[in-house]
Amino acid sequence: MVKTFGWKVERGPSPSINYRTVVSQFGDGYKQVSTDGINTKEESYTITVHAYKELAKTIMAFFDEHNGSKSFYWTPPLGPLGLYTCADAAPMDKGGGLYTITGTFVKTFASLGV
Repeated sequence: MVKTFGWKVERGPSPSINYRTVVSQFGDGYKQVSTDGINTKEESYTITVHAYKELAKTIMAFFDEHNGSKSFYWTPPLGPLGLYTCADAAPMDKGGGLYTITGTFVKTFASLGV
């Protein structure tokens, strides 16, 4: 079962969006560009979550369970629900029981069938 990352992230996660292409450059200056595969849009989002200790532990347990390789559902800004991984989740103690968790969500494409 694929789980959903449903915690609120800090407004304005900075996206990195790339469209994968293949370029053939010819000697006469002509250049041919085409898409590279069927899923050519590469997306990643740097996220930040602020949470008190118990919730921060729950969020980090979510990341530990997915260990950087298992996909989870997440809805990015202006985008539809999709599959993402996060291999760099890190908590920072801000004092007073407050934690800031940062990470990079990377869009993945996977079959959900068994």
